[in-house]
Amino acid sequence: MYKPVGHNFGTPEQKEVATQTTITGSQPEKSFTEVVEQFRRALFLHRIAVEARENQRREDAMRRRQERGSGRQSAHRLRNNRL
Repeated sequence: MYKPVGHNFGTPEQKEVATQTTITGSQPEKSFTEVVEQFRRALFLHRIAVEARENQRREDAMRRRQERGSGRQSAHRLRNNRL
């Protein structure tokens, strides 16, 4: 028996309803300013997160540098201190 597949599925009326719901979605339409505001907020939070990550990385690098000390002997010491 023939089974419709993909876009051939359903009556023309059902297809129309399906395309409307997938394009517009179920939530009510947002105004352009609302969308822009939401985007700005997301970008702001993203910037904070990126900045925090960079600061953490910088602090970790500085801490490693201090723990290591200076020169070749400390490199050997580090190698020998591994358990």
